[in-house]
Amino acid sequence: MSTKLTSPHLDSHLAASRPEVAVPAPDKESAEAKAQRKAEKKALKETLKAALLDAVSKRDLIGVQKALHDGAKPYATKWAAVSKAASQGSTEIVLALLAKAATLVPAEPDAARLEEKFGLDKGLELLMRYGPEWEKKADKAREKNMLSGAAFALTAASQAGRAETVTKLLNCEYNQKTGQMQRVMYDAAYSTPARLSVLMALLTHVGPHSEDVTRGLGPALSRALSRGNIDAAKALVARGAVLRGSHECTEALIGALQLGGAEPIELIFKNGFQAPFDNGTALHWAVSLARQDVVDLLIEKKAVDTTQDSINQVTAKAVMKNPLATILQVAQLAADPCAAIAGALPIAAYHEKADVFAGLLAEYPAAAALVRKNFSITKPRSSPNVSSTFGARTWQHKMVSPTLRMLDAYERQLALVGSIEDGALAAESAPMRRSLPASSKP
Repeated sequence: MSTKLTSPHLDSHLAASRPEVAVPAPDKESAEAKAQRKAEKKALKETLKAALLDAVSKRDLIGVQKALHDGAKPYATKWAAVSKAASQGSTEIVLALLAKAATLVPAEPDAARLEEKFGLDKGLELLMRYGPEWEKKADKAREKNMLSGAAFALTAASQAGRAETVTKLLNCEYNQKTGQMQRVMYDAAYSTPARLSVLMALLTHVGPHSEDVTRGLGPALSRALSRGNIDAAKALVARGAVLRGSHECTEALIGALQLGGAEPIELIFKNGFQAPFDNGTALHWAVSLARQDVVDLLIEKKAVDTTQDSINQVTAKAVMKNPLATILQVAQLAADPCAAIAGALPIAAYHEKADVFAGLLAEYPAAAALVRKNFSITKPRSSPNVSSTFGARTWQHKMVSPTLRMLDAYERQLALVGSIEDGALAAESAPMRRSLPASSKP
């Protein structure tokens, strides 16, 4: 092992004897030139993009081809040019843009360029690593460009109601991704007249991906019914669409309930009804909107979640807008109807529905003791069937106190009625006692 010895004298001597070598200053001009080239390149890119979009807006196919030849990228700004052309119905321009996108692949590795950018050793290493796989990488990029461009074009054409453009795009060589038809059908089922023509074109489509029509019928029907698009729903039903699975049924029914009307509801129950709906959501919405007809249909079709917790929640929700008969109808679906009624009583008291409160207790007298028991062991914020979050004092003021007051009043009224009836019975029996023979009196 060698040790390097140094001293101030030696260092000064060596420094004095060493020839002066001029250290080159950083090439500021080359850095400025590089920045300028970068700015010019960016400006050119923006100019080409603007020229391409302008040509597309004017439906100028020759202008589009010139912009592409000059270096404009069809996928710039998330395929803005492709989407614009598709929304205008300029099918030839869309196909020209997609054809250009299919030729845009990563540059082939070049030894001289890699050496200049990374140095000799690193450049050779990169060339050996990525050179043989360049063809696979180029094919992958080409496929990605085609699929992405076709997807953006289909979406834009569908939303604009360009049925002819949609049909041509589905048949073109650039649209090779399975599932495109299902997505476009779902989008076309939206409730706008323009998209109905697109949907009709899709339903009569014969060619590539026509098998996707069958798979996309159910989701499209669910979307059409949830949006109130009856014409689209009828067209889908005529094509053989049915609602498959509780998710599609629930989505359709909730949307139809919010929009109102009976026709969408009838279509839902006639075409592929699946029971039960998701987590009792359908029954919850039906009672929330006071749709007795839908409640009856759901119960008739056994399309309800009859678990105790679900029925407890729905029963409490039914108190808000539904008559007493509906509340009792829902509660009787549970294994323990009395528990469901006990959970609904505080809601009735909170909203000052004394008639509902009394009616529920008249049918289920045992619910009174259950309510008192629940209040004695239930902590604030954890009461069953109460969606609002209360603090301890607010809970006592808004839920416990009104319920107990109404319960006490009901029991006093019940006792008063009982005493009156007993008095009336005693009064009726007195004359009869007087009319009996002495030997028969006790």
